[in-house]
Amino acid sequence: MAMATATWGDVSRASGAGAAATALLLSVALFAGTAQPTAVNIFHISDLHLDSTYFSGGPADDHCHALPTPRGDSEDIGPLNPAGDFRCDPPPVLVESAFAYMKKVLSKPDLIVWTGDSGPHWKEGPDFDYLFGNLKNISRFFHLYFPDVPVVPVLGNHDTDPPDNYPDFKFDDKAGEFYSRYIEEGSFGDYIKDPSAREEFKKCGYYSVRPLGESSPIRFIVLNTNLYYYNKLLPEEDNVDPCDQVEWLKKELEDVQDGDQVREVQLKANAPFSSPTNIASVNLVISCNKVFFHYSNT
Repeated sequence: MAMATATWGDVSRASGAGAAATALLLSVALFAGTAQPTAVNIFHISDLHLDSTYFSGGPADDHCHALPTPRGDSEDIGPLNPAGDFRCDPPPVLVESAFAYMKKVLSKPDLIVWTGDSGPHWKEGPDFDYLFGNLKNISRFFHLYFPDVPVVPVLGNHDTDPPDNYPDFKFDDKAGEFYSRYIEEGSFGDYIKDPSAREEFKKCGYYSVRPLGESSPIRFIVLNTNLYYYNKLLPEEDNVDPCDQVEWLKKELEDVQDGDQVREVQLKANAPFSSPTNIASVNLVISCNKVFFHYSNT
């Protein structure tokens, strides 16, 4: 007998810049067999939207950035708090304060889940050079405050340029190169070290891993649900199962069901399943509901 549970928001500790907040994130646990799930301490951090160009003298209606020329036509021009303003994305000092607080709450968790959206909300951009630099900057905080703690990274819709757009390898022969850049130029390579997981990720940004070790009974399945969000890179005919992700998910769950080592599965994603924005996302909701129903009753 297997039991599946799904909740919106994470079941573990959550921390974000400033108010320790997270976006709506999917957390699904599949418990196989009759054994109780292993208790672990997990930090879940998301939607940092780090803006390294935040300027306390900049206008809030222009992302709190320094202006190339003086401007006096806005009541929203600084001075702003050097540690950030609620109308703008957070500067590095605010993001680091979140990590410092996490360290104070729990100095050494077993695991950190990082569900993406690290890039800022700019009107244009940011480009990939900035995005990959952002990932590296956030990773420095992980290494500084939690140097020996495994991290499970997840792509968010603001981790690409333009936002929301991710390619499908079935229609774009350069998709592998696109996703490989997160491993090679971003910081995901610091955390996705298993060769098979890397190869999976390079296909379309999803992968399966056991971050607590191969002897651990917990497997994390990471999905790239941004494919079904406001993604303009999907052709109209790619509306059933972009990147064959649902079929891959079914195979991963079948492997868990047929094995005897893993007894808990955690599914992680950034964009929620319950916000269909196109026919592909509608089909995803239908397909995944069937998958979850099947594995909750077998």
